[in-house]
Amino acid sequence: MILMASIVTLIEQIKVRPAMYLGRRSIVCLRAFLDGWCFREPQGVEDIAVMEEFQRWVQTRFKVLV
Repeated sequence: MILMASIVTLIEQIKVRPAMYLGRRSIVCLRAFLDGWCFREPQGVEDIAVMEEFQRWVQTRFKVLV
């Protein structure tokens, strides 16, 4: 079980050891992992806001149209 203070902390840890959290380096795996993490109980409003901002950043950075 992963106990984190925030999603930002989690993303920083994933950056160091992505295979441990995601299995393989993949934006799809990252999104699935973070979606599952965000739906845990309890979740903070801050986490949801960060996920929305992160989604926009990924879309801009990789020129992904939705």
